[in-house]
Parts: sequence; C-alpha cells; structure tokens
Amino acid sequence: MRGSYIHKCRLSRNSHLTGNRVFYRPDPVDLLHQSIDAGCKLNTALTLLSCSNNQLTQLDVSLNISLKNLYCSSNQLMQLNVNSNTLLNGLKCSHNKLTHLNVSSNTALTNLECGNNQLTHLNVSKNTALTDSWCRDNQLSALDLSKNTMLCHGSISVNGQSKTLTEDATNGRITVDLGKILSKDSFDKVIDVSAGEWNPDTGTVTFAAKPDSFTYTYDTGNSDYPMEVTVYVESSQTVTINGESLDCTPRQEIPLTANGFYTANGCAGWRGDTDTITDVSSSSTT
Repeated sequence: MRGSYIHKCRLSRNSHLTGNRVFYRPDPVDLLHQSIDAGCKLNTALTLLSCSNNQLTQLDVSLNISLKNLYCSSNQLMQLNVNSNTLLNGLKCSHNKLTHLNVSSNTALTNLECGNNQLTHLNVSKNTALTDSWCRDNQLSALDLSKNTMLCHGSISVNGQSKTLTEDATNGRITVDLGKILSKDSFDKVIDVSAGEWNPDTGTVTFAAKPDSFTYTYDTGNSDYPMEVTVYVESSQTVTINGESLDCTPRQEIPLTANGFYTANGCAGWRGDTDTITDVSSSSTT
C-alpha cells in the first residue's frame, strides 16, 4: 500500500476491537487523507487515539467517552468537540485551523497543546490540573492562568499571539484602540507596551507616527507566564458611497447599493455589476 491514500477509515462497526489504543501513521501510507469516521461509534473502550500528521478535515470523538489521550496535531481540522471526553489527560491539536476550542469539560487535562491555530479565545480556568500547556502562535488577545497553579516552570508557551487593528489618524497623532480586542475590565492587565503611549483608562495607544506593529505584555494572573501579543497596524481608507463616508482597511469588502458610486481618496469609481468593492487603496478606481 506504499504511496496509496486511504481516504476514509471507519471503525464504528468493529464492536469486537480488543485493543484500547489506535494509531494512524502517515508514513508509509498517507492515511485518512480527506476525512475519517473516527468516532469509533461502538468502540467506547478506546483510551488513546493518535492521528497526527495527516490531512483530516473531520474528527468525531463524541462517543469515545473513555478517551484519555487524543493526538490529532498537524491536520486540517477547523473544529474539534471534546465536550464528551471528560477523562482526557492529554490533548494535542496544534497546527490545525481551529478558531474555537472548549476544554471546560476536560477537568482532568494535564497536557494541552493547541498552538499554531486561529484561536481568539481560550478558557482554561476549569483545567486546574494542567501541568503543561502550549498555546503560542494563535490570535489570543488575553489569557487567564490564575487558576492553573500546577503549571511546571518552562512547560508552557503562550507568546507568539498576533492581532490586526486599524489606526485612527487625528490631529497629527496615530491612535490604536486595544478596546477592540480587549474588554475594558482587562485594560489594567496590560503591563507593558513596546512603543507609544498606553492609556489604561481609554484602552488606546498613541503614536507620533504610524508603526507597522507593536507588542504589549498581558498579565495572565500567573507571574511566571506573562503573554506577549503583537499588534499589526493597518492604515484606514476613506471611501464615499452615495455621499456617505466610510472608513475601511485594504482588502475589506464594503456593501454597495445597486449601481452605486464610490470615491476612494478622491478617485471616483462606478460599479453597476456588483454590490461590493474590494481592495480599496489610494490608486483604486475599480
């Protein structure tokens, strides 16, 4: 089978499967290339499932309530539901495309690896048994680790987070509003900003000139593990649509009325065949 692709693997009818561990190896066979019915519907004794380094787009473990370790890193997963897997000790789901991960039901977790995804929020307040965690390189703007007192020194990585915000140019000053990614009651947890003037009352950072990016350090509630977040700053554009001025960023789509006029930085354009404009820039006339 070397060089072959197994597109699907169904274990749900193997009710007499005697082992409680299943490994899916991508070499020499690129196993589970598209999807997998890995729910193992009747194999509720399964305690370990390892299917990392494939190209999974779906993974259903909702009936595998005996799972203690789930390793599914380096796939193409956009969602992962582990609410039913309350016995999980280890969850490794890094290098996927996850935008949401709920681990509030997994109170036995001691190891959580969810880095290199697209997570914008992560709540680990219920995971008080955590000793190791790797959640770097996501899009988190805040993280509370105050309840995770069992974390081992050097075993957690929380940096590498990134966000993108639009600057506001007023009176020759550039302002970036962190209130767009942080709640007001967390402004006091921003303990350091790499550049500009940080105002914890308004949640804004002010610059004399537009920066390409800056970083802020967030107090996670665990002094050993502060989190550093990089903010990339985009310029805004003023677009006039049927007499109404709108601010937008490059590559943003803006709704238009039928046969609407718009102007971008004084350049007039006409779109009678669509209801959106895209990639507005100073030279755009489309």
